Amino acid sequence: MRIIALIHICALTLYIWIVVFVLSKNNRAVLNISCALVVGCLAFWNFGAAFVRSAKTPEAAFIWQSVSSFGWIMLSSAFLFLVFVYTGIYKRLRKAELGLILIPLPALFIYKQFRGRLISDFILRGYGWNNIWGRSVWPVLFYVYYFLFISLGLILLIRFIKRENSLYKKKQAKIIFISVLLAMLLTTITDIVLPKMDLYVIPPLGAMHSLILAGGIVYAVTKYGFMSINPASAADDIVSSMSDSLVLVNYDGEIVKVNEAACEMLGYRKNELYGKHYESLFGGKGDLFKENHNFKNKRTFLKAKKGKNIPVTLSSTIVKGIDGGVFGVVFVAHDMRDIIRKTKQLKESYSQQAMLREKLIKNEKMAMIGRLADSVGHEIKAPLSSIRNTAFYLNRYGQVEDQDSRGFINILINESYKIENIVNSLLSFAYSKQIDCSKVEIKKALDKVLNSIKKDEKIDVIKKIASDADTIVADPAKFEELLNCLIKNSMQAIEGSGKIIIKTEKSISGKCIYVIDDGKGIDEKEINHIFKPLYTTKVNGIGLGLSIAKDIIEAHGWDFTIRSKKDRGTEFVIKKEESIIKRKVIGDA
Repeated sequence: MRIIALIHICALTLYIWIVVFVLSKNNRAVLNISCALVVGCLAFWNFGAAFVRSAKTPEAAFIWQSVSSFGWIMLSSAFLFLVFVYTGIYKRLRKAELGLILIPLPALFIYKQFRGRLISDFILRGYGWNNIWGRSVWPVLFYVYYFLFISLGLILLIRFIKRENSLYKKKQAKIIFISVLLAMLLTTITDIVLPKMDLYVIPPLGAMHSLILAGGIVYAVTKYGFMSINPASAADDIVSSMSDSLVLVNYDGEIVKVNEAACEMLGYRKNELYGKHYESLFGGKGDLFKENHNFKNKRTFLKAKKGKNIPVTLSSTIVKGIDGGVFGVVFVAHDMRDIIRKTKQLKESYSQQAMLREKLIKNEKMAMIGRLADSVGHEIKAPLSSIRNTAFYLNRYGQVEDQDSRGFINILINESYKIENIVNSLLSFAYSKQIDCSKVEIKKALDKVLNSIKKDEKIDVIKKIASDADTIVADPAKFEELLNCLIKNSMQAIEGSGKIIIKTEKSISGKCIYVIDDGKGIDEKEINHIFKPLYTTKVNGIGLGLSIAKDIIEAHGWDFTIRSKKDRGTEFVIKKEESIIKRKVIGDA
């Protein structure tokens, strides 16, 4: 028997041992069965190749080559099946679909080999019979099938390596990829390229090149637990796939192990952390093993590569060796940034909901007060007119000669006017948000308001209406009512003598109207309440004047602020896209 035939027999013996070894791990697991199928194809290939090299006649070599074709033709499909199983694609395919992909082409090419359409002849060399590929289209189709299935398997392995999180599965896939790629390249050269170039110095060694693939599988099994789970691989998978950051520190305080989550959170690469002292991440100084390092969920900070402090909850425990001696400390840190951000968003959401709820309640109250004011105003106005008209009639035409009785009638008339003012305020409050805007001349509106107000002789009203700021777009009646409320409020704030300045100016944002008084001002505790309906600090007030002013402002889409200084006056600011209305302190005018 030739030397090369003995080498094939040795390879056959090795493959048989690998098949037994793989199936002994788990003879029911699909992964083990698919791996045994690949190695079985290699065994069948070497079995036939051993007899091809030592055959006595080319006819005998052809028969043994055809027998061995069950191995070398089925190998591509068996390898693709192994990749399907390893990457999980097998679970997504039906058995019929899987069979349709993997069985028909190998069966066809095996049939064609037995008919002499693939390897058709042999030539005798010093190392034995060397096959000659046929000149038909079938060898070309076989090359396509061979490269297509092998390449598809390699591509699936590359995609699996990129998306897989398990460190050990990545290493297993890389070993298989490199082994198959190297074996395929060498087999292509010796069994396809050289014979096509009529170079037969080197024998077809594809059956022996496959030892590279078998060696890779054995290495993956023994080193990285391929087709089995061992404690080391399971522990490394758990650590690498943890979402929390893990840092292992040795007895000298040096970092000896970190996982991907720690590197991602801190912005380091693994090789940058290995050997660094733990204080560079955790801060602080002291003997690591004299302190209590068995704690859970401690709120602290870790220092990232760029110096940023990252909030974490930190847990740790001391690691001891088999002999009971202290090996180091393992820290597990949970990144709190996302929780802190979501907590902040939740608080903001609760705050916004509280504000909306408060606004809704306020609007409901205001609507109820408005409906009540409208109802009461209309109900009171009719009898009030009757009372006042009766008092007028008695005062003018009645037979009342008693001076005291006439005084009481005059009191009745005066008080009816006060009630009428209250009723008008109620009705104004009820309808203050109904507006119909048009162009308004500020000077004319102001004159009309001032003529209707009973002015105290001790209060000077100064008008400074600029010619380029004498118009505004607003509801004429509501605008006059707004001025009336602001001016009356200023007059009521002045005790004794004082002055009110009303002026207009052109500004970048529009036109400005100032109503300025030097009254007593508003206390800081009351400034947030003065716009509430029925709230008043005046003895004879009913608390609707500024509420009406506020409703008119909001109905026009304006914004407002108020500032007041004790014993100096009050600043009232209403902002609109086309105008800004202010009531200012005299000292700031």
